[in-house]
Amino acid sequence: MRCNGVMPGLVMGETQKEQNDVQLQKMFLEMVPTTRLGRPSDLAATVAFLLSDDAEWINGQVWAVDGGANMRA
Repeated sequence: MRCNGVMPGLVMGETQKEQNDVQLQKMFLEMVPTTRLGRPSDLAATVAFLLSDDAEWINGQVWAVDGGANMRA
């Protein structure tokens, strides 16, 4: 049995697109080393990998899928 978690950053799902909070998006982009906000497909790809046989040796981890927001310098 495996137990892993995914900790997402700001992901531009339908609700976020509808709210279109440009100030929040700008603030988040200033906090991360990437050039874009997250997409639902970023999370889906991570979860698909963690559920695959390729990740069978990964257990008890929390993966930050956040564009590098949790990076430590």
